[in-house]
Amino acid sequence: MAQNLKYRPQLNICTDCGETENIIEDHRNGYNVCGKCGVVLGNRIIDETSEWRSFEDSNKSDPSRVGSASNPFLDTEQLDTMISSGKGLNSYTLSKIQMKNYMRGPKRALKNGLNLIQAFCDRAFISKTIINRAQYIFKTVESKKLLKGKNLEGAVGACIYIACKLENAPRTFKEISVITAVQKREIGKCYKLIYKDVDTSGTIPSGDIVARFCSDLNLNLKIQKISSEISAKTYEIGCLTGRSPDSIAAAIIFLVLNLFPEFKDAQKDIHLVTGVTEITIKNTYKDLVVFKDQILPDEMLKSDRVEYLAKI
Repeated sequence: MAQNLKYRPQLNICTDCGETENIIEDHRNGYNVCGKCGVVLGNRIIDETSEWRSFEDSNKSDPSRVGSASNPFLDTEQLDTMISSGKGLNSYTLSKIQMKNYMRGPKRALKNGLNLIQAFCDRAFISKTIINRAQYIFKTVESKKLLKGKNLEGAVGACIYIACKLENAPRTFKEISVITAVQKREIGKCYKLIYKDVDTSGTIPSGDIVARFCSDLNLNLKIQKISSEISAKTYEIGCLTGRSPDSIAAAIIFLVLNLFPEFKDAQKDIHLVTGVTEITIKNTYKDLVVFKDQILPDEMLKSDRVEYLAKI
């Protein structure tokens, strides 16, 4: 038995300087190093223990060998085994049965809604902050049963709409409709049912929407500035209360372009950029131009450009 023993160097004694106390065990790199002269002692050390890792945000002694970061909006673990719906009939049938039996009732609706919010927002390149806010709103709506029996996509669209407002990045119902492929009317119905419980921002000013539409129309900074000032005063006096923000924004841009005839050619593109019909733009403009003395900047009122604001 003694002949089968192989010589193994002592890892607690430095072979160069003879140091015995200051021997550092470098577990990260797998070496024992002399703390006095820096000599590496012996061969590479192999850690034969289990590779436990903790995926918790806080330092808890609860390691896990598998799994991703937990979803704070779900109360259950997210270790899923999904059956793919392939080309064959059997795989589609199994996938459908598995989806029905995997998670029932409100839990399944909650998870499907959270996944839809993530997918829709990723498609529109919406920031993670808005995604988290929309998912939180959707969980609140589900827990209070505010939209029981309503279309899931419409509820998700309403939550995204509110989240954009609360994060100071407002979108119109028309833009949310394009993102979610749900009719604007359906999103509006869902919003009316939940806004009193989850929307704390009130009526949104159209200033941010006006600035974005002006940028899409390639209008210069001067026109954008005047449009934003008119939008702020329109919101302050409440002269177009009850109309949708995209209609107000389109009418404001239409009015400003009338003040600058050299840019009037851009009016034909307003309905394409804003998604508002030409008839709605002109009708809103008629209601807006009545308050020109209250909403126009002083330099515009003193100039001859006011004469261009003829009624249509």
